[in-house]
Amino acid sequence: MSVTVRMAVPADVPTIVELGKELHAWSGLIERGLPFDPEWSSKLCLRWLEQPERFGVFMGEIAGVPAGAMAVALNPSFFGDAIFATEVFWGAFAAARGLGVTSALADMALVWARERGATHSCFLVIPHRDQNIVIGSLKRRGYAPLETVWARRV
Repeated sequence: MSVTVRMAVPADVPTIVELGKELHAWSGLIERGLPFDPEWSSKLCLRWLEQPERFGVFMGEIAGVPAGAMAVALNPSFFGDAIFATEVFWGAFAAARGLGVTSALADMALVWARERGATHSCFLVIPHRDQNIVIGSLKRRGYAPLETVWARRV
């Protein structure tokens, strides 16, 4: 099966939010005190789509059926002349996991980021039951740990 990746459009937002809900539950973020708000996610995604110079939102499909999505934000580095393309969310629907969807999304996001002057690409990895699969995939793509993010509710 071939994965097709395209830029998302506003009509994709409900599907992206549904994926976000699935990924959120799967990742264990609820247990870490981060509830999922579909209305917020929808509004935020629409704002990203209005700023294509800073945000890339991608849809992955198999045979025309939504299989996954990804969003990337471009951010300058405080420490030097670098622009980071940072993954905001990334994943595949449960039925499409293991079919190359997330790899295809990551490849497209990297092309998009390079075209906009990004010098680095960053992924956040949420500690969860499948984190070693995600980390292994990133290592095979040449990624290495850069920074550890610690969070708490304020």
